[in-house]
Amino acid sequence: IPKFYRWLSERYPLINQPGGATVVPIIDNLYLDMNGIIHNCTHGNNPDVRLTEDEMILRIFTYLDKIFHIVKPQKLLFMAIDGVAPRAKMNQQRSRRFKAAKEAAAAAEKAEKAAAKTSDVAEDSKPPVFDSNCITPGTPFMVRLGAHFRFFVRKKIAEDVAWRRPTIIFSGHDVPGEGEHKIMEHIRWAKQAPGYPPNTRHCLYGLDADLIMLSLVTHEPHFCLLREVVSYTGGGKGQPAREALENPGESTFVLLQIGLLREYFELEFKPAQKMPFPFSVERVVDDFVLFCMLIGNDFLPPLPTVDIAEGSLETMFDLYKELLPELGGYLTHAGKLHRGRLEVFLHKLANLEAKVLQERALHRASTTRSGRRGPARLPPGASERVEGRRREERAAVPELGLGHGGRFAALASGRGLELLAAVEGLEEEEVEEEVILAPLPAPPAADAEPAPEPAPGAGEAAIPHPTPRPPAKPTMMSQEARDLFLKSASAEEAALAWKERLYVTKLGVGTDPAARRAVVDAYMHGLHWVLEYYYRGVASWNWYYPYHYAPMASDLVDLEQVRISFTHGEPFLPYEQLLAVQPAASCQLLPGPYQRFMLDPDSPINFFYPKDFVVDLEGKKAEWEGVVLIPFIDEQKLLAVSRSIPPSALTPMEQTCNQHGSMVIFKHAGELTGETSDCSSTLPESFSNVTLCNSTVTRQPPLPPFPHGQPGFIPKIVPGTKMGKHAPSGFPTLGTLSVAGKIENAKCSVFGMHSKRPSLILAIKAPAVDVTPTAETLAPHVIGSRVWIRWPYLTEGLISCIGDETGRVPAAGAPVIVDPAWKENVEAQRIEFLEKRGVDIGPSPLWVEVRPLEVLVRHADGSFAKSFAEKGEMVPLQLALRSNPSPDPRFDPDALQAGAALFEPGSRAVVGKGPYYGCLARVLGPGAGGEVGPGPRRAMSVSVEPPPPTAASAAKTALALLGGGAPRYCPAHQAAKQVGISPSALGRIAGSLYLVIGESRRDRLDVGLCVRNAKLGLCVPDAVRFVPPKQPPPRPQAVGEGPPAPVPKGSWEYSEALIKLLKSYKVKAPWLWAAVEQDAKAFELDASRVCPGETPEERLAAAEGLHAWLKRQPMARRPLVSQDAAVAPEAALGHRVVALGGTGVPPFGARGSVTALLPTAVEVVFDGPFAGGSDLGGRMPAAPPDAPAL
Repeated sequence: IPKFYRWLSERYPLINQPGGATVVPIIDNLYLDMNGIIHNCTHGNNPDVRLTEDEMILRIFTYLDKIFHIVKPQKLLFMAIDGVAPRAKMNQQRSRRFKAAKEAAAAAEKAEKAAAKTSDVAEDSKPPVFDSNCITPGTPFMVRLGAHFRFFVRKKIAEDVAWRRPTIIFSGHDVPGEGEHKIMEHIRWAKQAPGYPPNTRHCLYGLDADLIMLSLVTHEPHFCLLREVVSYTGGGKGQPAREALENPGESTFVLLQIGLLREYFELEFKPAQKMPFPFSVERVVDDFVLFCMLIGNDFLPPLPTVDIAEGSLETMFDLYKELLPELGGYLTHAGKLHRGRLEVFLHKLANLEAKVLQERALHRASTTRSGRRGPARLPPGASERVEGRRREERAAVPELGLGHGGRFAALASGRGLELLAAVEGLEEEEVEEEVILAPLPAPPAADAEPAPEPAPGAGEAAIPHPTPRPPAKPTMMSQEARDLFLKSASAEEAALAWKERLYVTKLGVGTDPAARRAVVDAYMHGLHWVLEYYYRGVASWNWYYPYHYAPMASDLVDLEQVRISFTHGEPFLPYEQLLAVQPAASCQLLPGPYQRFMLDPDSPINFFYPKDFVVDLEGKKAEWEGVVLIPFIDEQKLLAVSRSIPPSALTPMEQTCNQHGSMVIFKHAGELTGETSDCSSTLPESFSNVTLCNSTVTRQPPLPPFPHGQPGFIPKIVPGTKMGKHAPSGFPTLGTLSVAGKIENAKCSVFGMHSKRPSLILAIKAPAVDVTPTAETLAPHVIGSRVWIRWPYLTEGLISCIGDETGRVPAAGAPVIVDPAWKENVEAQRIEFLEKRGVDIGPSPLWVEVRPLEVLVRHADGSFAKSFAEKGEMVPLQLALRSNPSPDPRFDPDALQAGAALFEPGSRAVVGKGPYYGCLARVLGPGAGGEVGPGPRRAMSVSVEPPPPTAASAAKTALALLGGGAPRYCPAHQAAKQVGISPSALGRIAGSLYLVIGESRRDRLDVGLCVRNAKLGLCVPDAVRFVPPKQPPPRPQAVGEGPPAPVPKGSWEYSEALIKLLKSYKVKAPWLWAAVEQDAKAFELDASRVCPGETPEERLAAAEGLHAWLKRQPMARRPLVSQDAAVAPEAALGHRVVALGGTGVPPFGARGSVTALLPTAVEVVFDGPFAGGSDLGGRMPAAPPDAPAL
């Protein structure tokens, strides 16, 4: 749920630790929810990119390895892929896949139109469109992917020393359970084991909001979530940027610190007054998880009047703070629900339903049909007509026998159409096209039996209900529902009508009290099931919530009378789940004998695979929130048809795919094991076999369910856990400063836009002093001293300057220098602390400039020294800590030097001189000479590996790239002449050029080549290059002479390859080029002006076709670098180098040739391929594993 993460981050602004700017703490256990990686690397958020399966696997390997080396787990790596899910999750999976298939079909239709418009290349020449629905247990793709992962782990353990340290558990698609819940299952059992370490440090990767709740319920304070940096601006919609997915690094990730979130909870919820029972932040954490269930998750829909964007969580928090002292205790305990207390809380929440609905109506009504803000207006005479219709409706109610509860059912039914038409001044036929209504079932006869109530744990059969007609776009309230509030006598009266409409037209249960009570019972079963799932594991594999909508909070009464029971059941087989969740469009993912059940009109389950269906967007703010109205699968019918297929009808491989498997556990053996399983390369064109296997593999059955009655996660901290300022190094805490929390709307800008909701602001308590010392007095004592800044993510720094709010003292003994720039910086930092970090620093008369620690430098004698940045950061003195209670041992030069001196047998080294200079060596033991001098120098016996046989050919390849492959450039005016366009138009198309398709600026696509960005000084190497201006010689300026001539800005030159691409582009889209030529200064072009004779759909198809064509060009894969970067050929390039990074990519000891000098890095063509390498943006050709390809 993207909006939940955004809400949480804006409520508690410091919980996200920025990668790159801070150091990742030491982590014991890294857990990977692998489905996120798989989705990102197979299609991500760019539908225009088509990859071959081998390319996808290589991207997955690279992404996995990057995450591993960012976190560097010390004890455990747990890789979990989604297996067969509980039935409660399958409904959500089914909805998502049906929706994806429908969108894919629409995209394919658009692509065909675009190809016809732009004369695109034949589809046969492109890789097939990837069906993301194949990322489901039991498909051939998942079987191959599992084999790839097992080989990759063997390969990494054999070649990368960092992968040898942790135990690696791989839980594949054949192990039942969702990936994140298999991880939770492992943690639950680990915490039950005797001797569980109390200060275990956990890191869980994944973007799902569910992971935040799951990490909280573990009650492990040293827990963080690794997430990609997401954007909510520029159409980001809370998703990672494409560049972040294609080039992952520390700066593209954040760590959401759960321990810091727990401390925020304590600040917010701990009452000022003493309660009748002890306050426990552990219990508050569990109750918070319950609140999040009420806003909806993968298993239950949200309560109808609850929405994060409307402030529902803040409302629940306020009610909770008000009620908690009176409740007598907390709402949950170890996953068990206290229904009596919950009912009191829900009653308070229900009292706000009418108000919430009325506010939705008024907010929606403030926008006219033209989209402009303004008061709602009624047609002349509408009020009298409405009142007349209302009297008629009221008179008709008693005849229906509905009583007070069903008083407005007639209005909610189709018979209210005429009234709504009067309100809108429209005819009945016109209104029917807008409103969301379905026929009202006939009232039951007096002697009719009530609808049967679902048995406890119900869910075996779908409960039918009418299918509403939804609005075309997301809206919190439809026109029809809005009118109920705008024209009713009171909000309470309208809310009753709204409720009737919900139960009749959406839930489809009519007015029968027993049927409505069945909805409440099912919802309560759902709350119990989800709590059990989070805290103990699967309560029932076959239970599910059998409705598309939740009941009203006001109907959640008499909860103690609901009898809760579940049958544990067993998970589906993979093919059974595929039948349950896949649409007919993805039937090819199943074996042939199963496909007919989805396609044959006479199939007993054909009804469950509709080709067309409705997505209800009412009550939603985004497309992805829409309710997909497809029928629920009848489990008994599905299992009957599935099990009618005899095993003999399947191939041996298909039979293997339809079985549950075991977890695979890898461990480094320390010596060659001779094992051969999973050692043969699954990508022989990219990787060689593992010939020297140094790992062991064991298989372990899935963990059993928790014994009945045994609690899982309990709201207690493991004894011996260090928290607050005594927590393990690297884990942030608010406890290192004295702070107070206050809720206020400070317009925090965590994601680049001001929040509209309140945040918990941390007010720094100033120390009590009688007299504040001056900057001059303190300067001799603080300048040059060590402090820790960036609180609470403490980073060591060196004070270089001190000052007050008006100026600075640059050195000890110097006076205050009044500096306007310093004063402006002080004010800017004060604002940034409040708006970016949610920290109110209070009175801050003294400020310091601190140079943060950048790196540790290793000298030639083996010693280490700290290196501090040249540029300092402005910090208020009270936020510059004089000590760090938990210093990071990784930044202790003495400890590092002592460790570096210990060359144990088996250690790797690089020879630094002599005939084997640059060669990789392995330590065998102490040499005959023993110690050879002071410090770490001593004699060792080593085995030297000669240069690989591919080194010579690799060097030649690099030299060819440097010399013969050097591009030729020509000035902009010559390039423009060759292409046949003006230089200014050429510059526009070479950069960014947006084609606006819709009414909003968000509805636009970049159809520029994006090979240069003059404003930021960036360019794509080999496509364009920047020619610096020639500086005129200085000359004296005469008295009275005018201002000096402006300094030249430099120019751009274009390569032959780019000119060729430009010519192709011009032929492909002459209409676009003509428009650019007419207005070359325009950053955006209106598609309706560029293509005036076409429909909006045709214009969109054309723009998407161009955008997709551009993304397929090789230059689109190459990164933008600084225009000042020295790219081949230049002096000093072509040098031979060796990698000394220790672990990761490139491997320690890898040799290669420099082909580019970038501002902070070098580009190297290595002598051989390795996992995580690249093809240099398409410049390196594909090659076999023994060739110099990377």
